[in-house]
Amino acid sequence: DLFVAMVAQLKTLKSSRKSMKICINRYLKVINSIPKSMQKALQLPEFDSTAHWFNSQPLSFEKELNKKIVVVDFWTVCCVNCLHTLPALKLLEEKYENDHSIAFVGCHSGKFSTERNDMTVKNAILRHEIEHPVINDHRMKVWKDFRTRCWPTILIVGPNRLPLIKFRGEGHKDRIDTFLEVASEVYRDTTNKDKIDLEAESLAEGSVLQFPGKIKSLVKDDNLPYQNGILVVSDSGNHRLLIVDEITHQCLDIIGGSGPGLEDGSFETSKFHFPQGCEYLSINGTPYLFVCDTENHCIRRLDLHARTVETVSGTGKQGFDRSGGKEPTKQALSTPWDICYSDGCKMLVAMAGIHQIWQFDCQTFKARVFSGTGKEMNLNTPTHYRNACWAQPSGVTTYKTKNLLRIFVADSESSSIRAINISVKGNSTSNIAGASEDAKNLKNFGDRDGIGFDAKFQHPRGVYWCPYLEQVLVADSYNHKLKVIDPQSREVETIEFDLSEDSLALAEPSGLTTVYDEQKDELSVCIANTNAHNLIEVNLSSGEARKIDIKMDNISPSILDYQSPKKLQCKDGVCLLGSP
Repeated sequence: DLFVAMVAQLKTLKSSRKSMKICINRYLKVINSIPKSMQKALQLPEFDSTAHWFNSQPLSFEKELNKKIVVVDFWTVCCVNCLHTLPALKLLEEKYENDHSIAFVGCHSGKFSTERNDMTVKNAILRHEIEHPVINDHRMKVWKDFRTRCWPTILIVGPNRLPLIKFRGEGHKDRIDTFLEVASEVYRDTTNKDKIDLEAESLAEGSVLQFPGKIKSLVKDDNLPYQNGILVVSDSGNHRLLIVDEITHQCLDIIGGSGPGLEDGSFETSKFHFPQGCEYLSINGTPYLFVCDTENHCIRRLDLHARTVETVSGTGKQGFDRSGGKEPTKQALSTPWDICYSDGCKMLVAMAGIHQIWQFDCQTFKARVFSGTGKEMNLNTPTHYRNACWAQPSGVTTYKTKNLLRIFVADSESSSIRAINISVKGNSTSNIAGASEDAKNLKNFGDRDGIGFDAKFQHPRGVYWCPYLEQVLVADSYNHKLKVIDPQSREVETIEFDLSEDSLALAEPSGLTTVYDEQKDELSVCIANTNAHNLIEVNLSSGEARKIDIKMDNISPSILDYQSPKKLQCKDGVCLLGSP
């Protein structure tokens, strides 16, 4: 109760740093006045001795953390709010880099069973570039011992091993910073200032890709400046996109890749930060890719003729706006994860950070909410899709007929595949498969084929409507499987394929697309195999699988001769489009 009251008071004083410091000083005097006979009973227990540590040797309050101010970040990699907290922590770490009386420790207490695996935690640490020590709380023992209730939670522990304050949820960076400033001064004469030795984790060498997130196949058309169809690969961990020949697997273009950043310009000079989904649209003969630049909280437009990158929506900072409609340069977005074409000049964006689906206008570049209130729930609505609630949507794909538009969504945190249904009969959202009818239950996950609610997924991130099969393909990420759904019957089946080689095993697949070979009349699924740092191609006719080896030698754009792109022609608000 004391923690809650203190955080509430700091929120009311957020405009005055001086007032916050006075308040914190008084608060710490109250904490320090607790009789020593009582302090021992209030001290936190040690970390779980059976748990594995990353980035350092095991730490304890008796030794390395003795008499230090310790910032403990309780997180789980599936939680987008936890991911939002990591950049704030990194800034605080940089600020207090030379103050060794303050130590930062991550406690990964996984929500999903897959997340409690040591390798999953290691991959998460590498993917999100976490440099401080992290303990894998695989038994949730630290979570329980430290009385944690939600993700994310930041707990600050005093040098006397007493819990000083807890910050629940995201967005507390300035309050944590002010608290550390005051605590560092209050405890200056009593703290341990020895430096903790770090041992950074590292990736195995030899892979072209690092944590590829999404993949998109584009059939050759008259506007694409490449000889054949292409695969667009979001090489997320390398902060770049690769354009790969669909047939030869030769890399034709590298877009970004010189480290994380937010810079427009040419393919060579532009920068991204953990890009994810992309979609293609030819506008008046000019081929564009629209990309979710996820950790920049932006949508970027790539001109494949001019070979340029432009930020068309987003400010570069995480936003909390749940309505949208502002001017593109002023519209803050929140962790856009996937994007797909809907109709006209519109696209739909899985806005994972605020649990909504947004609509993006490729002509005006304006973005606004399309579906979802912003509450994190698995709530479907029979009357209108606007009032539905989503739970970290991370994949989106569309199916369209003359009278029906269906938008299939990988609703990751509810472990379900859901649909937005727009027709002449009415608009609604509905469950396709997974989860349960309880809208508040975000822990109904598993691994089971079946129909509707009887089927189970575990944090699926990728979804793709396959027109050849007239079915929905799913990257069931935490089950490391490829699944398929008949949207009419809602039946889910796991697609089995040859796993005779270890390199073909799926490891948290996150994106998928299909490639059709007309000559052989064969359909293949290409999978962004995220934690294996590769691409896998599965032939659905034979069940054979192979690793796609991207050729990085002799990279050249392979651009065909073409007329200079014309300016966008619009009349009465209608954009003249090529074939999407």
